[in-house]
Amino acid sequence: MTPAGVHSVLASYRYRMLIPLGVLQQRGHEVKIIAQNPDTRGLDSAIEQLRGADAVIFAKNDLWNVNERLLAAAQQLNVATVADFCDDYFGNRDRRGEHYLVMAVRADAISVSTPFLARRVAEETSREATVIVDPYEGPRGAAKWAPGRQLRALWFGHHVNFPGLQKSLDVMLSAGIPMHLVVMTVNRPDIVQWCGANSAPARDCAVEFRE
Repeated sequence: MTPAGVHSVLASYRYRMLIPLGVLQQRGHEVKIIAQNPDTRGLDSAIEQLRGADAVIFAKNDLWNVNERLLAAAQQLNVATVADFCDDYFGNRDRRGEHYLVMAVRADAISVSTPFLARRVAEETSREATVIVDPYEGPRGAAKWAPGRQLRALWFGHHVNFPGLQKSLDVMLSAGIPMHLVVMTVNRPDIVQWCGANSAPARDCAVEFRE
């Protein structure tokens, strides 16, 4: 929850928008969220809200019908524009991929969540992106490899990335260390079923689902 009272169940929205918004507000900056509809209703009002702003950051770039028009309007108003990316859709040969390229090429500056995404931006646009890693939710710990008698692992992510875990489980178990794996994502029957099917004492593997 931010000082503005906004919350999202989607981690990437919290990491790339809501937590940074709260920190900037705590530091005395005036920050607002301009929410939009896919069919461009309210676009004129959004453009009016850009007047007098020092900068506008386009995060979670899903609404291409809106974002590209807002970016053009901001630049006409001499408002600095930043395109922020935390997903790699640059290789998509569809409207989403085209939109990502448009925003990356036209924005005054680019920020990304990982060095990998910075390389992807450079490959696709020949532009340099600033890496701003995701913030922590809670106390920051020191990562270390110390499995002991059992490896305690956590997979936390969006369900669209779940196939990567499915492909990797056998590789992780090949290390020969008993593992307790917690899968934390959206509650989908196929994911819950997979967790149950792969929790096998014979494989020294316990898979627990948490929402």
